[in-house]
Amino acid sequence: MTQGGRVHRGKAGPQGAELSSRADAATADGRVFPHRFSAPRHRGRPIGVMLLAACLGLAGLALARAAGVPDPARQAELRAMLLQDCGSCHGLTLKGGLGPPLRPEALAGKPRDFLILTIRQGRPGTAMPPWAPILKDGEIAWLVDELLSGRALREGDR
Repeated sequence: MTQGGRVHRGKAGPQGAELSSRADAATADGRVFPHRFSAPRHRGRPIGVMLLAACLGLAGLALARAAGVPDPARQAELRAMLLQDCGSCHGLTLKGGLGPPLRPEALAGKPRDFLILTIRQGRPGTAMPPWAPILKDGEIAWLVDELLSGRALREGDR
């Protein structure tokens, strides 16, 4: 059963129980308790862990699609919205107006996540509304990337 505090496999335990599980345990006084709650395994890996990893992978794919780059038709709509809706406060050339300028040189040094959060939640106490009810997170991120890169301004030579 035990020798020097170690469990020997294949020897008889209490009431003649065979000790074959890797999870068998022995107490300091030599009593052996086979582990009764071992998870089903596949090729040495617990099946529950494998299922959890598969579910997380599928959830990650769904989130990536939801937050991915908008298709070309939606990109055109977002550019039009940028000029019309955002441009009504930030200026039609995005050089500023009621709101601050949104040109790359004006946004330089501002963290991307801060800009995304500003568009998503708005700026309380200002005219900047939250756009989360209208835009998906991926669309907001795409708009920020367009503004930071200057691509939003190059389209159509604005």
